Amino acid sequence: DIDKKIILFLGRFNSVKGIDYLLKAYSQIISEQISQNIILVIMGVDFGYEKEMANLITKLNLKDKILLIKKPSREDVISAYHSCEFLVLPSRWELSPLTPVEGFACKKPTISSKLHGIPYVIEDNVTGLLVDPENILDLANAIRKLLKNPDLVKQMGINGYEKVVEVFNSEHMTKKILEVYKSVIN
Repeated sequence: DIDKKIILFLGRFNSVKGIDYLLKAYSQIISEQISQNIILVIMGVDFGYEKEMANLITKLNLKDKILLIKKPSREDVISAYHSCEFLVLPSRWELSPLTPVEGFACKKPTISSKLHGIPYVIEDNVTGLLVDPENILDLANAIRKLLKNPDLVKQMGINGYEKVVEVFNSEHMTKKILEVYKSVIN
C-alpha cells in the first residue's frame, strides 16, 4: 500500500551487505527532484547490524524517507519484488546472490557491486548496473541513472527475466553441473 516508487534492498542486516553505502548514497540524492516520489524500502532479518543501521538512518536524517521492514513474510517479499522499481545490493562480498535472480523473475533489475560472484549473475548495463565496491558516489550515480531512465529499467527487467528463463532454470543448471563433472573426470 505504498503510494511512492520503491527502491528495494532485500537481505540480511549485516555489514557485509553494504547497507551503510546504500544509506549514504541515498542521502545524497534524496533532496533531488528525481527522488521526490521515491522511498527506500529495506527488508530483512538482523544479522548483527540492525542497531548500527538504525543509528546511521537517524544520523543521516532518513527516518521519514525509509521504510524498514524486519522479518518480512515471504508474501511481503514477493509483493516488494513486484512493487519496486529496482533493487540495490551494494555488497562488500557475495558468492552467488539469489536476490537479483528473484528480482529478475519479477522483471526488476539490480544495482550491485562488481566483485566476486556478482558479475556472473548481473550483466552490467544489461540486467542491472555494477558499481565499484564501497564507492558511495558510484552507487548514487547508478541510482540516479535508473531513476531518470524508466525505459532502461523496464528493458533491464525484461533482460533479467529472459536470463532467468534461459539460464537460471533447473534444466540448464543441471547440464552445466554435468559438464563440470565430466571435465573433472576426464
